[in-house]
Amino acid sequence: MNEFDITDIGIYLPRKILNLNDVENMFLNYFNNGIKETNGYTIVDYNKSIDISKDIFDFTNDLLSENKAIVYIKKDSKVVAVIGYHGGNK
Repeated sequence: MNEFDITDIGIYLPRKILNLNDVENMFLNYFNNGIKETNGYTIVDYNKSIDISKDIFDFTNDLLSENKAIVYIKKDSKVVAVIGYHGGNK
């Protein structure tokens, strides 16, 4: 198992659709087990070419300025959550 520390999570859907616990579990499944897809959501590694809204762009830039690694959670083709973390091998 890899060592990591989730430092920031931004969720861009209502809590009754996607909550903090769901996001953390998806990240753990991805990070520890390599599972990228869960219930129609897909984890993708940070990439400058991913189309994101201004809010997500600003949040991403804040995380990058703090030297944090980033993954996105997408539903269909839209980013719906951002996770910033330290550590691990992703």
